[in-house]
Amino acid sequence: IKLYTAMVGKKVDALEDQKDRLTNGLTKLRKTQEDVAGLEEDLKEKAVVVAEKAAAADVFAEEVGREKAKVQEESEKAAVEAKTCQKIAADVAIQQESCEKDLAAAVPLVKEAEAALDVLDKKDFQELKALAKPPAGVDLVCEAAMHL
Repeated sequence: IKLYTAMVGKKVDALEDQKDRLTNGLTKLRKTQEDVAGLEEDLKEKAVVVAEKAAAADVFAEEVGREKAKVQEESEKAAVEAKTCQKIAADVAIQQESCEKDLAAAVPLVKEAEAALDVLDKKDFQELKALAKPPAGVDLVCEAAMHL
């Protein structure tokens, strides 16, 4: 009987041990299940936020695409305008060179005319004033002298 009682006692202890392990396992499984449910709720909330941000990013990407197209169009216009400006600058440079040549040719003539005017004195002007009706062309010469 003692042997039987000892064996039954060992079996009862083993079964209680297994029962405790099973109870602990079930408790942990329930806790894990609750944690998973909480995480799933968080995931659903965050999925909504992610979807909203993805939609906002798509809208922003579309806007950036439109702006990029506008910038490209403006860049093409600017390139055309730059070519036009370059052509105008070349024409202006040619015109400037021509004007400088003409000016270089005219400067000695102006200096020569100024030198010719330097020989005039007050007496010459009084003589012109004394003429009641000066000969033709004198008025043009006087006008040219005034401009110099």
